[in-house]
Amino acid sequence: MATAIQWRRGTTAQHGSFTGLVGEITVDTDLDTIRVHDGSTAGGHRLAKFSEIQAGDITGVTAGDGLSGGGTSGAVSLALDLNELTAAAVDVSADSIALIDGGDNSSKKESIADFTVAIAGTGLTATAGVISSASAVFLDPSSDPPFLKTISCSGVIMTFLNCVFKIDDIN
Repeated sequence: MATAIQWRRGTTAQHGSFTGLVGEITVDTDLDTIRVHDGSTAGGHRLAKFSEIQAGDITGVTAGDGLSGGGTSGAVSLALDLNELTAAAVDVSADSIALIDGGDNSSKKESIADFTVAIAGTGLTATAGVISSASAVFLDPSSDPPFLKTISCSGVIMTFLNCVFKIDDIN
């Protein structure tokens, strides 16, 4: 014959005056449920029966700005969809951008002003989100890989990608 294990058991009232050992399980014979004890709480912690757990009442998930997906039944999901975002007037000194931090692979935000300071290279200055240079800076497509070159000039007209900019008083 198989061996049977019978847990300590008692009524709800009896449990109210009983403090079981840490991890001890007892049976509440009035409520037909299990109690788990922590060694200090009289009566332990009553576990809910499946019939006592109420189903959720979510009737739909709606994707807002920047999200796609959603639904009203079954398994639904949401995804980031940058094409769904609305346009905004950029305030370089106050706005932020989202990025993935390569150090810990987590999502973070950074102010545009701080971002421009971080990407300003040699000969460039970033102040309040605006990158500037005291010299003309251009991309040298003849180098492999292409890189930025800096030149000093005065009263010279330079062409960048079919756009003409007049540069004055640069030393």
